[in-house]
Amino acid sequence: MTCFLIISNNKTFFIIGSAIYIFSIICIIFALRIYALTDPNKPVTNGIYKISRHPQQVFSCFMVVGIGISLANTVIIISGIIQLFLLYPSTITQEKYCVNKYGIEYKQYLKKNLVIFYFSKNEEKKNDNNRYLTERQKKCIKIKGV
Repeated sequence: MTCFLIISNNKTFFIIGSAIYIFSIICIIFALRIYALTDPNKPVTNGIYKISRHPQQVFSCFMVVGIGISLANTVIIISGIIQLFLLYPSTITQEKYCVNKYGIEYKQYLKKNLVIFYFSKNEEKKNDNNRYLTERQKKCIKIKGV
């Protein structure tokens, strides 16, 4: 079953939603480009990744919100916002993998950058900063004094 939604008659909603959608697409393209150009043996920490640790996921949610605003459909807007929260477990899994792969370099990146954007704080406990590191990495940190 195919369902078509009518674009909002309100030009303001359409323009704002379209702008959010287009901005999100541009940000995703920049994120993919930076990701593709970065050495696979180093974490991606520059460009849009300085603003968000997961820009592709964040801006895909913003795309949905932009579509919802363009259509003046609150269900779509709410689903985009909910999607942002549902992605959180995935981001934690990705970060565990990156800490295991890149070690101390990625751990320092985690301390500097926030999960979603500047308004979302890293929820790691201060006394549990090294929970994803291997025992060998923890010993190296103690020796180097990082």
